[in-house]
Amino acid sequence: MLATPVAAANNATVLILGDMSTSLGVTTTTASRLVTVFALSLAVATPLMATLLRDAVAAPHCS
Repeated sequence: MLATPVAAANNATVLILGDMSTSLGVTTTTASRLVTVFALSLAVATPLMATLLRDAVAAPHCS
């Protein structure tokens, strides 16, 4: 039962690439590269932000 929503979520970007490329005025190849760059930056930024926030919260406050 869970496979259908997960598959739809994973393929959502692929399903709208044509519309996305038309809206941005670029080719489908360029739109897919933009999505890839976004996904890679998200994959790097998410754990980095979590680490920075964890360290900021754990640091003792100076008075």
